[in-house]
Amino acid sequence: PMPEMFEDPAYAYSTHWYLSTSQISSENFASYGWSEVSPKGYGIAYNVRRESLLVHIACMRNEHGLDSGRLAASLEAAATDVRAMLLADQHGRRGRSHM
Repeated sequence: PMPEMFEDPAYAYSTHWYLSTSQISSENFASYGWSEVSPKGYGIAYNVRRESLLVHIACMRNEHGLDSGRLAASLEAAATDVRAMLLADQHGRRGRSHM
């Protein structure tokens, strides 16, 4: 008989990859790609560099409403907010002594 775990709806849900990511941190790669592994998902490749972050987003435009441009804009806005927070904190710490 099939173990109960495989009959659970949570198991069925977990077998679909809605977000597939890959990371490479090297100044030597100008670009590389990654793809979605499900028609209902996104594929995101990112490259963390000293002075920048490169992101490649892939998805199939279909009836599921996926939009790589919209996701890219949201990620850029979030990264800009985080950068501003970190820079504000960095500037704030310069005026204080550290124990």
